[in-house]
Amino acid sequence: YNFWRAKDEIRKKKEIIISEGQMEVIRLHTIGVNNAVALLGTSFTNEHLNIIKNIKANVILNLDQDEAGKIATIKIGDMLLNEGINSTVIIYSSYKDTDELILNEGAESFNKAYQARVSFIDFKLNYLKKNKDLSVAEDLSIYIKSAIDTINEIEDDILKEVKIQWLAKEYEISEDLIRSKIKIENNNSISNNPYFPT
Repeated sequence: YNFWRAKDEIRKKKEIIISEGQMEVIRLHTIGVNNAVALLGTSFTNEHLNIIKNIKANVILNLDQDEAGKIATIKIGDMLLNEGINSTVIIYSSYKDTDELILNEGAESFNKAYQARVSFIDFKLNYLKKNKDLSVAEDLSIYIKSAIDTINEIEDDILKEVKIQWLAKEYEISEDLIRSKIKIENNNSISNNPYFPT
């Protein structure tokens, strides 16, 4: 929804904001944000992916903040990542979506969330901690395995190196161990990862 109206602004800014519903796009338009499109749900298709590849714009994921929206954010981010496209994610905890956020707190609240957006990789690594007690060895092991799978999906060698070093330092585990797992699991798809819900 709204791509054909937004495409000139998307090309001008070299940035596309992907939301779920048309009301969010309409609400963003009222505050002067004209490079937003809506999926009209959480389904992201290969057709959508091809459009994004063709416009060569930075991708900002602005899906709903509920559980379904978070899972959709990860699935879309993974599809983009598999094509070598890095994305960022807008986060705001108080409201379900952009429409509610702007209605209740105004344009400035969205602008702050936009400026504070995080990389998709950081969003996903944080989400993978959900329902895990990282002080428990078994939960920590599950988290580290799923984090390694995520890092393994990164196409950018420098970013991958940064995240390997971060994981090793953050959880005091051997970089060599992480690197050996990345080599072993190099051909594994995240969709086959038992540590992540599908």
